[in-house]
Amino acid sequence: MCKEQHARRLTGRSRPVDMLELRVARAGLAVNFVKLDDLTEDERRIMVEAGRKGAVITRDRHVEEADLNRMRPTRVAARVEEQLPFWFHACREHVEMWKRLGIRPVKGSDNPYGAVARYCSYNEAFDQYVYTQAWIRKIVREAGTVEKYRAFFGREPRMKTGGHRIKGCVVDVSLNGGLQVFSHYLHR
Repeated sequence: MCKEQHARRLTGRSRPVDMLELRVARAGLAVNFVKLDDLTEDERRIMVEAGRKGAVITRDRHVEEADLNRMRPTRVAARVEEQLPFWFHACREHVEMWKRLGIRPVKGSDNPYGAVARYCSYNEAFDQYVYTQAWIRKIVREAGTVEKYRAFFGREPRMKTGGHRIKGCVVDVSLNGGLQVFSHYLHR
């Protein structure tokens, strides 16, 4: 068994750490880990001048998380709807918009990664697409007024006035006291 395998067996760690420990053990050094940001200018100068004295300067590195600031369709629709005087739904308008504007492939496509990265990306772990803030801005630009909505969808938007959203439904309270629930909104 080579020394590297022996070190890995003893520590159970990955190869880079094993090799560092093996070299440190051979040299008989004690290693101190020091955050670069925690040092003063004088301390930094001293550490650099020290060279190979067994000190390791560490630096925090930001690693971008997958799908950071990305949203699922329901949240996209809610954020768009906040900016509009009419209702905007994930299962109706949102789907029609991404299909017509071609920002992502349809479900079951041979290449699910063929989305326009600026607006959308595929999350393999959850088998779904997630959307960006730029996509919300594009939706509002393309269909954010009654006139633009009519031009894009070819129908009248459902205005918010007179209605209240209750758990994904739109309830319309008419002036004569009647109550009408639009059931086609229950899918949301």
